[in-house]
Amino acid sequence: MTFAERELIGRDALLAELAPHVVAQRLLTLIGPGGVGKTSIAQQLARDCTTAAVFAGGVHWVDLAALSEGTAVPQAVAAAWGLAEQRGTSWLETLVAALHATQALLVLDTCEHLHDPCRTLCVQLLAACPQLHILATSRKPLGLDSEMRVPIPPLDAPDAVALFRLRATARLASFTANDNAALTIATICTQLDGVPLAIELAAARVTLLSVAQIAEHMGRSLGLLASREPALPLRQRSLRGALEWSYTLLNSNEQALFCQLSVFAGSFDFAAVEAVCLVSAPLDALAELVDASLVMVTPDDQTMRYRLHEVARQYAAERLAETGQRMATRVRQLAWAVALGERAERTFDVARQDAWLAQLVLEHENIRSALQTAEETGDADAMLRLASALVSFWNSVSISEGRNWLARGRARAPVEPRITSAKAWNSESFLAYRQGDYDGMHRAASAALTEALTLEYAAGIADARYRLGIYAEMKGAPAEARIHYQQSLDLYRELGDRRGTSQILNGLAHIAKNEGDFSQARQYYGQGLAIARADGDRLTTALLLISLANLMLDTNELVAAEAAYAESLAHLRAIDHPSYQMYAINGLGEVAHYRQDFATANERYREGLQMARDLGAVGMAAQFLVHLGHTAINSADHTEAADCLSEGLRLYLQLKRTHRIAGTIHFCAYLVVRLGYPAQATALFVAGLRAVQAEDFAYLGNDAALLANASATARAALTPTEYALSVADGEMLNMAQAAELALSAVYLPQRPLPSAPPPELQIFLFGRLRVVCNGRELTGDDWVYSKTKDLLLFLLLVDSADKAEIGAALWPDASAEQLKQNFRMAVYHLRRALGRAEWIIFDGGRYAFNRTLHSWLDVAAFEQALASSPAQRGDHLRTAAALYTGDMTCGELESDLVLIRRERLHQQALEVLLALGEMHLSNGHYIAAADAYHRAIALDTYGEAAQRGVMRSLARQGEGGAALAHYAHFAELLAQDLGVAPTPETATLAAQIQAGTVL
Repeated sequence: MTFAERELIGRDALLAELAPHVVAQRLLTLIGPGGVGKTSIAQQLARDCTTAAVFAGGVHWVDLAALSEGTAVPQAVAAAWGLAEQRGTSWLETLVAALHATQALLVLDTCEHLHDPCRTLCVQLLAACPQLHILATSRKPLGLDSEMRVPIPPLDAPDAVALFRLRATARLASFTANDNAALTIATICTQLDGVPLAIELAAARVTLLSVAQIAEHMGRSLGLLASREPALPLRQRSLRGALEWSYTLLNSNEQALFCQLSVFAGSFDFAAVEAVCLVSAPLDALAELVDASLVMVTPDDQTMRYRLHEVARQYAAERLAETGQRMATRVRQLAWAVALGERAERTFDVARQDAWLAQLVLEHENIRSALQTAEETGDADAMLRLASALVSFWNSVSISEGRNWLARGRARAPVEPRITSAKAWNSESFLAYRQGDYDGMHRAASAALTEALTLEYAAGIADARYRLGIYAEMKGAPAEARIHYQQSLDLYRELGDRRGTSQILNGLAHIAKNEGDFSQARQYYGQGLAIARADGDRLTTALLLISLANLMLDTNELVAAEAAYAESLAHLRAIDHPSYQMYAINGLGEVAHYRQDFATANERYREGLQMARDLGAVGMAAQFLVHLGHTAINSADHTEAADCLSEGLRLYLQLKRTHRIAGTIHFCAYLVVRLGYPAQATALFVAGLRAVQAEDFAYLGNDAALLANASATARAALTPTEYALSVADGEMLNMAQAAELALSAVYLPQRPLPSAPPPELQIFLFGRLRVVCNGRELTGDDWVYSKTKDLLLFLLLVDSADKAEIGAALWPDASAEQLKQNFRMAVYHLRRALGRAEWIIFDGGRYAFNRTLHSWLDVAAFEQALASSPAQRGDHLRTAAALYTGDMTCGELESDLVLIRRERLHQQALEVLLALGEMHLSNGHYIAAADAYHRAIALDTYGEAAQRGVMRSLARQGEGGAALAHYAHFAELLAQDLGVAPTPETATLAAQIQAGTVL
């Protein structure tokens, strides 16, 4: 809150009455006409709450008077909290993420002209942020059921007179009032109906007129207004009359300035007055307006700023419109804004960047007003020049708003290439990149390059190629990226653009680093740093140091990495750039973490987390929370780990960052392993990898080995059947379901990790033959030749067999001598491959696989699941489906017994999948049902029960079009392959879906 403290007259009782309601009520709205004192009362209530520290999260003031678009309301509230825009996140989502657990007071001042957007925002914030309280001022209620509405009355006669005396004395120290004058003052206050702003306007004239003259002039103005606008409510008529009277006391030059100042939507400085307002002696005229209380002074750190009270601004705007000069004045304001923006652009990226940003924030509403003028007048060139020049400002304040203005400008621009247009495309490309819209970045950069090449606009070509290089690198095309970077680098060097040169060197270094050429990467970083240091460019120096330190971290150069992060942090603190400080702090935390100095790592991560929360940097806050969760696991503080990981995961879910969500789910799985739940952990590991379509944990960089070991630990604690079921469970989870499981599993009570010894042999016949012996999968060298595996397969599928039966299956055409030799060799190699002879036993002339030893066979587990009791049918259907990964292998066996067994298992699996699909469908798990039915179709392409199951699953998900497309494809398949049509049952289902009657 930056408003000046002023003494309130006659409001003590009201303030005392309202104070407890501010704390007790979620929404308190002060209602009344303009000028009655709503804002002053709200300011005092806010000030009192701040002084008494009533709200732990503070009091945050939002002045809405200058806003003209309702879409800007959430952004204005975010600005009051100092929140930065987040990639892929609306302003509302950013607010909710930052405030959902914050006890704070939000003050929305002057809501009436943005009534519906303010009402909507209040509904959303109050629902999502249970500890947030809102104090609003408005000429009418916001209309929420929970709203407490307090009408603000005018001042009674004694207090009104006291206010007049106070303001008059402030203007004229020698002001006194005898008894007659006191009666006249009372008359004036009665005429003005006790409206404070009107009384202050009248009192300001004691430097020119006596009290009697003020009363005479005021009475004349009010009488004229009553006859001209009889429908105007009395209090509004009083204020309007006071404004008209004050206006008539100005000379023509002062009147002109007063009217022209109405084009400033927000506050303004004297330089803006000189540029926009066509009056003589503007400083003297402005001083008179201040003395007349028509213009308020709002001191800033660097300069004096001014603003009109909103009621006075509206009146001045009407007067300006009457002169026919309103649009001409707005056009001058547009020219001033373009000049300001382009002057800021030239110096924004060097020493004065923070000062420029602060000034542009103050001018934000005036910039919006200027852009609206350009839009209304069709001046696309000015609109694009201004919006493009402010690209660094948009990046700091609101990327979405900047992109919106650029799009609106392009929509009005001529088709033919122009430098202004090419520059606007490059600005759009940069903002899209910062917002995480990489396809949008590519489209804009491509358009910029096309226009810049046509115009031979070198700077535009360099900027466009730089962004195209970034896009190519992100898409995994380093060779293409290098070409763009190199061409951009050549142009930047020709242009003498040293900052651009440093940025390109950073990009080239990143490519070299990713390709493992660390020496080349260091050279590029070194060249970029040399330029940045020589230019005194502390920001670029800091960013290059962070990149270099990241490389050193990857190569385990912890001392050098720590020094680079520390130097970067020193630069960023010197230029007060907190958003980038977080990256350096994060790096220092990681260095400590790799040293297993968890106390220091925690200290750094918590410092970064607080900074991220203060800035509203939701993504960085989530990252710090995950780091804190990791260190808590290593410190065996599982409750702290669960709290940090769950909060971090929720933030990433809000941001919809898939890879970050998956990574956090994997760290949750790591914790769940530590808690002793390998099945849930395995499902989470599988679901996370599936979400990012990864084969392993390599996408997590330095944490890959840690998580791979945790996954292996979980697997070792499960039986093969349990593991297969856990994998199947994980494969069925979508991202949201996996996150939900993670959020609950991290709070499971700790227990010992199951430690049953794994089977000595694990044998998989479904899909392909795989044998794992004592944790190692056997390879071709172990088997020596294929008949060794066929012998094992045959013995697994029969109880026992003699040599003749085995020979008929494996060597049907062999002679007796050949059979004897082949058989002896196969048995020898099989026993050797399995590690000991006892696996193949000989008894009574018959050979058998020794099932008394500790082994596991997927076919046996599948059949055991099918034989389970009906009460456990659901679990065992899932188990059987998980085990059946494909038709049973037959190897090179020529045995009817084996083929019959294979076909029976195939049919059983088909029945399992159909039953599982039906179970999921009846339970409302439509995605899981569709997955089961698709697996059934893979086993029987023409099976219509499974085809209908897919159609029902899609229809119940609301994907009727996809269900009908599936039916059409199946009908076409039947016609082409079999020359038949779908059965009436399937056709009827399609008709029901078409009609929208499927239940």
